Amino acid sequence: MAFLILAVPANAAELPSPGATPDSPLYFLKTWKESIQTFFIFGFENKAKQYLHLADVRLAEYQKMIDKGKTKIAEKTLVKYEKQLYKAIQAMSKKKKAKDILPLLKDEPITEKHIGILEENLQKVPGAGKKGIEKALETLRKLKGAKKDETVNWQTYRNEELKFEFKYPKELDKQFISVVSESWPSWPPKMTIGIDATETDFMCEENPNYKDESGYGERERVKINNAIYCVTSTSGAAAGTKYVNYTYLTIKNSKFITLTFVLSYPNCSNFGEDNKLKKCEAEQKAFDPNKLADQILSTFKFISQ
Repeated sequence: MAFLILAVPANAAELPSPGATPDSPLYFLKTWKESIQTFFIFGFENKAKQYLHLADVRLAEYQKMIDKGKTKIAEKTLVKYEKQLYKAIQAMSKKKKAKDILPLLKDEPITEKHIGILEENLQKVPGAGKKGIEKALETLRKLKGAKKDETVNWQTYRNEELKFEFKYPKELDKQFISVVSESWPSWPPKMTIGIDATETDFMCEENPNYKDESGYGERERVKINNAIYCVTSTSGAAAGTKYVNYTYLTIKNSKFITLTFVLSYPNCSNFGEDNKLKKCEAEQKAFDPNKLADQILSTFKFISQ
């Protein structure tokens, strides 16, 4: 019998150990123990957390079955995974206490991790297995939807040649920070697809005194919402405005992905009014380019058509 050999998704390393897997004759003992433990967990918050934990375990089992080439068992396990997600959603939506639970769960890195794993498998599994993954992804995004999707009204950039797309804001909703799109073309952001990669291939030589043709800056390794980035920022100035060139290198769908864009920051001291100067300083201090980059990269996906 021929087995399908698939590369293990980079995010799969962050899954828990599955323990007994669905192809084991002792698997029923494991699920029986889980049922007993869940029965004695009380409170909406604790129940939701438990269901998310069990979803994490089911996904680890699913990945193990995929790695073994047991796609039929994997598909059945994915159904069980989705059921745990639904139970988490139901626990969050019960009574008025749900409003206290949502803030705790909406930023759970588990959802981003699972989306990454399933999206990578979606590119690799046979056609029959894609439907189950797409259904699970839909459920995951409902869970993630507890958090307002700030990208819903963004523009979509599509590269027909390389078959990928991503979303980006037409402009920043800021008074004292702007995207650069004319004098220094960088908007929409530039996205480049590199070679195949795994987490072990990811290297970031941090440098607080980095310099290239666009100016001086720094390079650092950062983690945002469970994703690792190598961030390089360099800056230059002209006519009382600072221009910062940002480059984010990461791994998505087992490929090196690079995102580049330029933002302009006017010198706040140029504003004579004290109130306007303070608003400018406060806005620029509060703005997080890493969040913007992570939001853009979270919408990246390969397209089949």
